[in-house]
Amino acid sequence: MNALLFFALHGVLALLLLLAVLSRRLGNVTKRSPLHRLIYLGAVMVGLGALLSLWLLPLSLEGLAASVLIISGLLAVLLVVWRYWGWVLYE
Repeated sequence: MNALLFFALHGVLALLLLLAVLSRRLGNVTKRSPLHRLIYLGAVMVGLGALLSLWLLPLSLEGLAASVLIISGLLAVLLVVWRYWGWVLYE
């Protein structure tokens, strides 16, 4: 993995943590179930995938597993953010 992609993933990681904090606050106000914890889980998955992809070859099976870890973490975050923040699109 080149350095630019590594720093881009860490920028995404910072954005995910910001979304988790904002979703936690919105969930507290609207009395929703604590789904924001899945955003933290997704951020951990993205972080681990980024770290694993540093040490692994991108075309190996382990490199593919690191990419799947990143993609599944981002998908989990996308679903939770849609659940919490989807109403903004309809307003």
